[in-house]
Formats: sequence, C-alpha cells, structure tokens
Amino acid sequence: MNKILTSIVTVYGLLFFACSMGPIAGGGSDLPDTKVVGGFIYNENNIPAAGAQVTIIPSTHNPVKDQPLPNSFTDTTDASGTYSIHIPDTGTYTIQAVHLLKRTRLSVPGVYVQDDTTVVPPGTLRDPGILKVFLPDSVDPVNGYIYLTGTTTAKSLGGNTVSVIIDSVPAGIIPSIYYATVTDTLPVLVRYNVTVTANEVATITMPTWRYSMRLFLNTSSTGAQISGDVVNFPVLVRLSSANFNFSQAMPGGEDIRFTRKDNSLLPYEIEYWNAADQKAVIWVKVDTVYGNTNTRHIIMAWGASTSSSSNSAAVFDTAAGFQGVWHLSNEGNSPVYDATCNRFNGTPQNMTASSSVGGMIGKALDFDGISSYISIPGTASGKLNFPVKGTYSLYAWVCTDSLRGPPYSVLRNGQQIISKGDFQYNLDIDKIDRWHLSEVEDVVGYHRIEAGAQAKQWTLVVGVRNGSSMDLYINGELRNDSLFTDGQGSMRDTTWNIVIGKMSDQNNRYFDGKIDEVRIANVALTPDWIRLCYMNQKAIDALIEFRQ
Repeated sequence: MNKILTSIVTVYGLLFFACSMGPIAGGGSDLPDTKVVGGFIYNENNIPAAGAQVTIIPSTHNPVKDQPLPNSFTDTTDASGTYSIHIPDTGTYTIQAVHLLKRTRLSVPGVYVQDDTTVVPPGTLRDPGILKVFLPDSVDPVNGYIYLTGTTTAKSLGGNTVSVIIDSVPAGIIPSIYYATVTDTLPVLVRYNVTVTANEVATITMPTWRYSMRLFLNTSSTGAQISGDVVNFPVLVRLSSANFNFSQAMPGGEDIRFTRKDNSLLPYEIEYWNAADQKAVIWVKVDTVYGNTNTRHIIMAWGASTSSSSNSAAVFDTAAGFQGVWHLSNEGNSPVYDATCNRFNGTPQNMTASSSVGGMIGKALDFDGISSYISIPGTASGKLNFPVKGTYSLYAWVCTDSLRGPPYSVLRNGQQIISKGDFQYNLDIDKIDRWHLSEVEDVVGYHRIEAGAQAKQWTLVVGVRNGSSMDLYINGELRNDSLFTDGQGSMRDTTWNIVIGKMSDQNNRYFDGKIDEVRIANVALTPDWIRLCYMNQKAIDALIEFRQ
C-alpha cells in the first residue's frame, strides 16, 4: 500500500476509532469532556515510526516557569506509528516527538484543537539541528535563559553574554524564541519563525530583530543558470506584498538588515521604499555568489526599533570597479544621485516631476527625445576619463519608444544612452537602429560594435571595452553582430562631461523613452557577472528564492 493510501486509511480509521471508542493507546482519560488529538508518524524511509514519544504542548508554554505537563499529555506510537492523546481544553498546541532509540525528532506547531477529535497531519522524524542564538544586550548571565515557546526546550545562559548553543532541536519551523530570566514577567522576543535544518546550525543573528527570512541565491539550472562564481555582486532584492509583510517593519525600512550565515552584516542600500504601495527595492552586496548551486543563502532580518544602515557607497564600492551608478529613481526634476562615493551627481535638464515613471527596477526617468537629458558635472577629467583602448564597462536598462526617435523623419542620427562626446566614447542606438558601443582613437577613427535593437521593451545593454577588444551584451547574452573601424582621421576629444540621454558635445541625438540603472565601471565586467545582473534584475527574478 503506498504512503498516500496508507495516510487516508489511517486518518479515517483514527477518526472512527477515536469518536466511537474513546481513547486509543496511551495514557488518556475517559472523561467525556476531553478532546482527542491523534495522528501518525513516519521514519524517513516512509516506514511507520513505532516507539516514538509524542507530547502535546500549549503553544505559549514556557518550559522554565510553567507547571510541568501532565503525563496524560504524552503517548508512545504503536507499531503503525499511531498516537492518541486526550487533553482537557481547546486551543493551539505543538506536537513534539522524539524516537526513543534513534533520537530523531519532529515538531508540528500550530495544531488548533476545537472539535472533540483533531487529526494532526502525518509527520516525519528527522535528524535534529542546532541553534546558535546571539544574545540581546544586557543579559543576565546567571539567571537568564533562552526558550522555544510551545516546546520543552530551554537553555540556561550558563554565564554566557554573547551566544548560547541549543542542540537536538527538531528540524522545521520554530514559531518564536524568547530570552527571559527567572524573575522576569515579560520575556524578550528574540525571533519569530526560525527555520532549523537537519544536521545544520541555524544562527540567530541580531537578537530582538523579531523577524527573519532566508534568501536563497539559486544559480543552478532551475534558477539564474550561472556556472562560475561572481564576487562583490550587488544582489537586487525586490519586496512586495507577495513576499513581505510591510506592517512588520519600520515605515521607511530603517530596521532592514542583511547578514551572512556566520552573523556578519552585509552592506545594503534601500533605493526605494513605499510601505503604502507595499513595494521596495534594495541592493545587497554579496561577497561571492557561487555558481551552479541552490543551497547558498543570505538572511534578511527586520522588526526592531532602530535607525537605518543603508549605505550605497559600501554596496557600489569603487574598489570593486564602480565609478558611477545612477539608479534614476529620483523625481524627474530633482538631483540624480550617484550611489558611489565619487558622488558624480547629475542635474536633470528640461525634465519635470512627471518624468519619473515606473521602471525596470523601481522608478526610472522618461526622456522626451527632444530636449531632456541629465548632465553629470565634473566628469570630463578624472575617474570617468578612460584612456584609449582602456578598460571600462557601460551599463543601462533602456526602453525606447521608437528606434528612430523624434521627429521620426527619414533622417536619423541615433539616440544616446551614455555619452562622453562624439569623439571619446558612447553607448547608444545608432542611426541604423542598432545598439552601439563606440570609442575614438586618434587618426585611426571610430572603433564600433553593434547589435540589432528593439523598441518598446526593456533591454539591458552592456558595452565592455578591454584593451583592443570590444563586446556588446544584450539581455545578458554576447551579441557581437558586427565589429569595425571607420572615420579615419578623427581626433579624440576628452574635454566633455558625461551626459545621459543625448550627445554630450552636441544638442542632438536625444533619447526617446525610459532609462533605468545606469552604471560606469573601470573594469571589464565578465560574462557571468553580466548574465547574473540580467537574471536577477529582469521582470521575473530568476536568482532569489524567499524562504522562512
């Protein structure tokens, strides 16, 4: 008989037997006003688990301060893995089980008892895990203890003031963990909904941050499909009502934090937070996103009263190559801030508040194709003035309304995305409707690389210059459709500032459409890096999986 059929037969048999005959095996009572709670338990090999000790515990139970549970709250499973317990009161309970020989364990929280008979869903005994709990400030190392509500598990601090280890914790979800002392009347909440995995250590960081969630970075074939490791990567985290409860956080997300598994903090930047619309955009710097795995994760915590630690310069670190990063999430006519410590802040020209529109990542700016653009003062010389055949990358999400652009005539000059003058370097749509990266070398002329462009759809365009080589990536894929040199005799001119949305040294080639997330780096971004950006930032994120 397969497991599903066995489950159906056992559950219906338990219901009939409990309702008609009273107590099943175990120390119950024949009192007519008791409630019967029963179910059955498997070993991991799908064989019924005989000899497992099962206890039902009130969900608010404090194992240190509350009265010991009566013997009638415990039963031992029979040969079919079945248990049955009689309790006097309705309410919410936890089923806790341990195999008396194998020491495998099970915890089933949130069992609501109301009717005369309650059947608990089948459970599986597994190897336990370990909790490492970092302690709140000002703990009492002599009288303090940590306990798991709704269980019989508690651990004295034993003189510790930094952390304690709790072993033999059942794998699964722990609804809440508290710190208290033997004299406290109000314990301190450490964390809600903690996930414990068999044979692993679950670390509870930042005590008194009440909530946490694991963000798995899936680079396997079922996720972002990245084979190599990517270092110092700004992971995009989009929050919405589908994956986050904004009412649990502070109004501006001031309490959001991110950590590694070892409790160390990760730098992050909140680009956009709108609790009313239940939307947020956050960038988190991850040291290494490992290729071809779905087991690595970072931790997001929230639910404390604190100030924000958002730090864009730490995420978009110039030491990692970022020299200018403009999210374009500002109001259309307000300053455009550079997320790096270089602070190459931009000034919108001929833009209004209505130029701020929904973008690929939070907000974006809508350029009219006629007169609007963003100037970036102080960038003619210095860190964005790359040498001929230097090493740099130009990066932007764009959605053009028309490849031709206003005034939609037969004569076309192209549309600039990032420009440092017609005679230095540019990322644009050229006059023959192609994505285009160009650089000028004295006498030799323009070095160009092109790929076919599309209108009215968000596209990630990345141009990479690395010495004598040029590469163009469209939506994470290498697209070197044509590479050539022309315009011989042209002389290089490095005296112009960076401009977004038109030619830097001319009042033409205005961009017609939306631009989001513009970046300039002094490194050659790798194929895995660029593809990971696309897979993480596209409309349906393929990298992050939210789990408790």
